[in-house]
Amino acid sequence: MHFKNYPFFNGHQGAIYTLHQMENTTSFLSGGSDGWLVKWSLDNPALGINLATIPGQILSICYIPGINICVLGDLNGVIYWLDLNNPKIIPKAFAHHKKGVFSILHIEGQLYTGGGDGFFTKWSIDHQTPLESIRISLKAIRSVVYNKEEDVFALGCSDGAIYFLDRTSFIITSSWSACHLPSVFSLTFHPDNERLISAGRDALLKVWHRKNGELIHVIPAHRFTINHLILNSDGNLLFTASRDKSIRVWDALHFKLLLSINGTKNEGHQNSVNRLLWFDSQQSLISASDDRQIGHWQII
Repeated sequence: MHFKNYPFFNGHQGAIYTLHQMENTTSFLSGGSDGWLVKWSLDNPALGINLATIPGQILSICYIPGINICVLGDLNGVIYWLDLNNPKIIPKAFAHHKKGVFSILHIEGQLYTGGGDGFFTKWSIDHQTPLESIRISLKAIRSVVYNKEEDVFALGCSDGAIYFLDRTSFIITSSWSACHLPSVFSLTFHPDNERLISAGRDALLKVWHRKNGELIHVIPAHRFTINHLILNSDGNLLFTASRDKSIRVWDALHFKLLLSINGTKNEGHQNSVNRLLWFDSQQSLISASDDRQIGHWQII
């Protein structure tokens, strides 16, 4: 396995913290410390469109198709509802979470946010107002993923634990303590619904049996914090992004390292890699970094 690198997407004036793919297109959104929401296309990396600027640093993005609304979460816990039909109009904003908003998910007509204050909130999209909140942890919620088959959320927190929340009842059904020390940074459910994969500030990659919490694999995957992990649609490739400036590709069956894209003068990022996106039809991996650049890699 090897990679082909394409021209980077340049234009942000600060670190880039988040990416969001626009459904069924080759377009995606980015946001970061400059407060810019930028739209990009894989087909034209030189043409980034600055859709809007908010006064805070953007940590999370969720685009809601059909109504053309984009919801942003910032470093100070503010939620912005941005109408992309009129993106220059000041968006509706709620200072809801007391600390940064690390996760925003759109699930079956409902919006959910996870904050640095440890609260998880369900929102009305029609009224753009919070409906219900639950305190998951005394520390930050760093990652939230959803399992449709079980109708359950998994939440990784800065207390090192992973919590499971039933979406219908909005009740915590179970939790696993001391999963990563000191903090869980990223989670994903494997498509086989038998495994949960986690990554943390301890630079470890861990694979868990979903039903009983048995630890199947522990991999020292990077030198520093693993900021994000994702799977491709088939679930056979796992991608990890780290503060050590590298991106790594793993066999998601045996968790063997297949490829490493390292931060050097000739390739890769020069600072922490914060976020990843995978475009299945193009076999393309997109990466966002503190170096103000967005990378584009075709995995071959």
